[in-house]
Amino acid sequence: MTPDEAVSMPQDLLRMAGTSSAHDPLTFVMTRLRGSGYPPRGDYELNLARVFWMPTARSFDLTGQVRLSPQASDQTLAGVLGRTGTGSDPVVSATSSSRLTGNVEDGALAAIDGDPGTAWQTAFGPTNQAGAYVQYQLAAPLTVRSMALQVLADGRHSVPTQVTVSAGGTDETVRLPDITDRSQPGSVVDVPVTLPQPVTGSTLRVTVDHVRTETTTDDTTLAQDVLPVGIAELGIPGLVGPATPALVPSTCRSDLLTMDGAPVWVSLHGSSAAALDRQPLGVSLCGPDAGGLNLSAGNHTLRSVAGSATGIDVDQLALASAPGGGAAPVSAGGQLTSIPSTSTPRATVSQPSSTAMTVQLSGISSTTKPFELVLGQSINQGWQATAAGYSLGTPDLIDGFANGWRVDPADLASGIHDGRLTVVLHWAPQGGVNLAVVISAAALIVCVVLAFGVTVRRRRRGGAAEDGAPEPRSTSSSSPNGRVGHEPESEADAPLLGPEARPEAPVG
Repeated sequence: MTPDEAVSMPQDLLRMAGTSSAHDPLTFVMTRLRGSGYPPRGDYELNLARVFWMPTARSFDLTGQVRLSPQASDQTLAGVLGRTGTGSDPVVSATSSSRLTGNVEDGALAAIDGDPGTAWQTAFGPTNQAGAYVQYQLAAPLTVRSMALQVLADGRHSVPTQVTVSAGGTDETVRLPDITDRSQPGSVVDVPVTLPQPVTGSTLRVTVDHVRTETTTDDTTLAQDVLPVGIAELGIPGLVGPATPALVPSTCRSDLLTMDGAPVWVSLHGSSAAALDRQPLGVSLCGPDAGGLNLSAGNHTLRSVAGSATGIDVDQLALASAPGGGAAPVSAGGQLTSIPSTSTPRATVSQPSSTAMTVQLSGISSTTKPFELVLGQSINQGWQATAAGYSLGTPDLIDGFANGWRVDPADLASGIHDGRLTVVLHWAPQGGVNLAVVISAAALIVCVVLAFGVTVRRRRRGGAAEDGAPEPRSTSSSSPNGRVGHEPESEADAPLLGPEARPEAPVG
């Protein structure tokens, strides 16, 4: 069972705008999440699947970017490029047991294109070398007696040591001479081969039976991995692949996209050289959908078919609708065409600060269409905007983070003079902050004054106490009863004795 997954696109802005969004251009941009390609790994999303919502019915034109899929078979890729045999071509189709992972140009046709700079290369791994093959379906039977084989032998490829040529139910096996590796990367060695007996048939297969393996260290596992075999040319007389057109055929096809389950007719645009290099190709509507996609209000689901089946990976799509709901013009090369728009008032900021600014809007009149004034700071209801003595209300969310206020010049006509309207933006909570700062400063001053006053009083009391204290006595004498004490100099200096301190009369 395969899960049915689709990514839902953001709806908040359209739901906020509602039916009034029909007066504005609308574009949905959808991008498939892909892998880095190194080390070779699958994409995170095998196909594009997006759900989007609209408040009103609209028509859309479509553009986008696609690439040849490295997951597709040799035969499928050849069909996309138009490399299929015609009545004059001896080769109708070509397939291989495997192809170098991530490459689209290293298939079976690369071994019969007459260019030693290209090659059929197998995938990495010990199971992809011995037993690897290329097979060709021919328009007419062909007799093979010999091959001018050209093999990649550069120390970076495993080297075949025995091959078998099969046709018409007959197999002929040939042991290849020893092949010495060259030091230059991409070096090709010529290996002439003569079959023990000729073979004839309309289906021709060449199989690599045995190889001299070359290995490399896998970056991920650090284990030794077997390098691929590379055959630049089979060199079979009369076996020539179909030519590659300069441009990718712009055939109108319905197997790449669906909208709400119904096929979408599109065609591809670009050069074959760019396609083989996995550069992006353009895509556009054609055939029954050439006039645009007419979609009703509500939810819609756009899906692409996995590239392994079609040979085309859909990487990015854009659905474009013009103001009023008609299809917006797009280019065939995968780029959006800019849509002419009505003049927009010019904004000039004066007296800016971190908490307030004045915005002068020029080129405005009471008949100017409503527009959004955007402040590029994180949205917060503390930001307030006023114009012509009126508040513009709470800010709207713009671009997922910013503040925006809808300005309708018709409602603010009294504030428009000589084509100018003044809008004041200010951070309302700053008033409370300023008041708190003033109160805190006043409280601090009061505390400092009180602390200073208390300190002065304590110092004055301490000084007065020291001035009125008695002088300490420096002489002493012994009393008749033998106790030592201070002797007063005069009667005035003697301490006064109360009733409790008066000495008792001696007894007896």
